Amino acid sequence: MSGYTQQYKTDDFSEVMPPKYPTKEWLELNRAPLSFKVVIVNNVLAISKATERHQTQLDVEGGTLIGINRGEWGGVLLYKNRVSTDTIKGGNIVKIFKFQNQIYFLEGLAHMSFNSGSLYKLNKQSNKFSYDKVLDFEDAPESFTILNDKIFVAGFGNFYIVKNEKCETIFKGMFWESLYPNSVAALNDNEVYLGIKGGYVKLNISNKTLKFYKYKHLSKVVDP
Repeated sequence: MSGYTQQYKTDDFSEVMPPKYPTKEWLELNRAPLSFKVVIVNNVLAISKATERHQTQLDVEGGTLIGINRGEWGGVLLYKNRVSTDTIKGGNIVKIFKFQNQIYFLEGLAHMSFNSGSLYKLNKQSNKFSYDKVLDFEDAPESFTILNDKIFVAGFGNFYIVKNEKCETIFKGMFWESLYPNSVAALNDNEVYLGIKGGYVKLNISNKTLKFYKYKHLSKVVDP
């Protein structure tokens, strides 16, 4: 079926100890051909197969903002309308989004010894865009979600909460480094999920603890 994305049940996953780098268990996840996307639907966790994306976009008045992320080969933030395409900023654009009546974008790159990223606010005046850096992260942001007045950001190996344009690091140097968190889903302020290679992670924000759920049939997955 065109556009169909395979759905998974929580029973397809089992809780295991988060593996440590560079153990055999961690390498199995790093080399896994299957990543999982998490989302909250009707207050229930939904899990599906994640697809790799290198572009993000947001429709705005008069046109579309397009963010491109090519990793070590660079990226760019563009504004495209019916008559032209203008470059706003060079850089690896992770996501463009609206929050509290403002437009923001995440930028970041983790490659070899470089691992950094930032949150920017986008401004428009007289059909021209400018941007202001809001804050820097301690590593490259990979994915995010919004819940009420907070932005939950999964980094390359860290996890952050942004509120009132200030950032708090909740988890640092976690096992999902190089397991590429592709999605964040917040059931509430305390229960947050990350989709990664080979499974998903459940975070307890108040206790700063986590649980890892690995896909039970990972060894049977064939590289496409």
